[in-house]
Amino acid sequence: MKTVLKILAGVAAIMAITVVGFLAEANWQIARQEITSADHKAPGAFFTIENSKLYVLMLGDPKADPTGAPIVLVHGFSAAGLATWLPWAEKLHAAGRSVILPDMLGFGHSERVSEVGEHYTLPARARQELGLVNAIGNAMWLDLSTRAPHVAASKQKKIISISSTEGSLTGISARPDVNSIFYRASKSALNMAMINMAKALKDKGIIVVMPSPGLVQTDFVGDLRLPIMISAEQRAAMTMSIIARVTMDDMGKYFRHTGGLASW
Repeated sequence: MKTVLKILAGVAAIMAITVVGFLAEANWQIARQEITSADHKAPGAFFTIENSKLYVLMLGDPKADPTGAPIVLVHGFSAAGLATWLPWAEKLHAAGRSVILPDMLGFGHSERVSEVGEHYTLPARARQELGLVNAIGNAMWLDLSTRAPHVAASKQKKIISISSTEGSLTGISARPDVNSIFYRASKSALNMAMINMAKALKDKGIIVVMPSPGLVQTDFVGDLRLPIMISAEQRAAMTMSIIARVTMDDMGKYFRHTGGLASW
């Protein structure tokens, strides 16, 4: 009996030491993060999504992935992307794949927001990850040196970016909306990028235009119903008709869903 008790006491002591060591390591990590900036020695890139600075490490060139679709590894709520996925990411990269490792808000090298709020909810996390993927994808696409030759070799030779009249700088005074600040800013930025791209690609015979689909009955507008709204299928057909008829004379133009020009 005494032997059994000694064994149990030994096991309990080992477990206690393990727990104490784990807590000490956790406290050390927390203390270290509190005195160092989030971007300290960060080897990757930063993107501003929903007014927060988010970090991404990319292994390999996303544009060069042999499948055309780089792998995105999203971490959970216990550790950052590097701590969770790096060993597997390195193996995938060694096998020829391109891998993207994001740190979610409050983790790793991403911005640390101490205030509790909606930004830490699951829907907000999903929007942040989607925003990161869009930002990385746009950065890849705007690399004209790799994309333009493929478009120039295609039959239609057109680059079409779906914009919105919400990005119109002249229209904002008529319809101010503080709830759409970032959406409107993203569309204005898109228009500026496409106009610059149009100027850069004009000599290559590539047409660049920005049609606006108008107000469409989708989940984006929720329960809103207005007479001007039509289905996504109808609006897609109208947008396709604009795309089909544009020529080099329309380079860099900003179209309404009706086919007329929208005001910058």
